[in-house]
Amino acid sequence: MIPDWLEQPQDYTPRKDRDVFLRRNALQLTSMLSRVKMQRGGLDDDSLSVLDRLLICVDPALRIAGIILVILLNAASTNMFFTYCVAAGVLGILALKRGEDVVDVVKPALGGAAFTALIMLPAVFLGQPQSMVRITLKVFLSVVLLANLARGVAWNELVAGLRFYHVPSIFVFIFDITIKYIVLLGETAQSVLEALALRSVGSNRDKSGSASAVMGVTFLKAQDYAREMYQAMECRGFVGDYLSPRHRVFNPAGIAYLLVMAALVVWFFYLEGAM
Repeated sequence: MIPDWLEQPQDYTPRKDRDVFLRRNALQLTSMLSRVKMQRGGLDDDSLSVLDRLLICVDPALRIAGIILVILLNAASTNMFFTYCVAAGVLGILALKRGEDVVDVVKPALGGAAFTALIMLPAVFLGQPQSMVRITLKVFLSVVLLANLARGVAWNELVAGLRFYHVPSIFVFIFDITIKYIVLLGETAQSVLEALALRSVGSNRDKSGSASAVMGVTFLKAQDYAREMYQAMECRGFVGDYLSPRHRVFNPAGIAYLLVMAALVVWFFYLEGAM
């Protein structure tokens, strides 16, 4: 026989609560992980533009040097026509991309440009509005070039490109491991947030405690990952040398890329009146 108290209906309606913390942080983590995980911009070969297909043939070491060179020349130029030429090239690169890829590259650049414009806003009241426009445009172009490089080259290829310039192994190792652990710890925090959302029934009056619990679990997992990585490196006999496979850097595509960079340098000095 079933007891009478088991047959009594027990309707429970939890009180409504705002879950902005869970939703916002989960969305931010998802967006961050999707960006860090991108290899070659997260695009398949079929969706690459014609220019991206050509740039894939250029070694990442040369592309890193080329982007740094363009940013330095753009920052040092006093003739705005050179900046306009760089802007025309950037617009040409963006014009060959798909709409969602353009947004993915331009979005961080707009944030950097807005921050720069806010800092340079006092120049407008001091009678130098052209300074704000010039610096903001240069920052925008620099961030677009960097974002396009980050979306178009895999992280491991960027690391190999740094080793080409004999960057100390310890710095390359820290850079590579940091990128990988951002993904691991982000996935851990995302899983904890999902578990917290599934277990949160009704009103949670201790949201600060929930946030600290998420950070605490992530910190403990970071310690576990660090210990496991140290043991794995010790078992493999890692002595601090970060080796990368050797490959041909100065291929035909790389030589053509260097010629374009050389022409850009000549154009810069010509506009600056040094030639």
